Amino acid sequence: MVSAVAQGGVSIVLLLSLALVAIFIVFWVKMLVDAITREFKDSGTKTVWVLVILLWHGMGALIYYYAVYAKDSAARPAPIQAEQNDG
Repeated sequence: MVSAVAQGGVSIVLLLSLALVAIFIVFWVKMLVDAITREFKDSGTKTVWVLVILLWHGMGALIYYYAVYAKDSAARPAPIQAEQNDG
């Protein structure tokens, strides 16, 4: 009885770990694509950020997120929505 509960617990931990890894990979790819497609002031900056993300993996993606991505998202104004006339 105890081993069945332990095996069920291990499978839940395994599933949660796999989900966390999948989320992390999506985040890493999103930051890498953003660094590649973003217009920086010079091409050297782009090269440095791409290398940081590629070589430092998760830590590089987190550094890029807080140094570039989050600052740009906060500075970007909200989109203006057109008024709808029902008439």
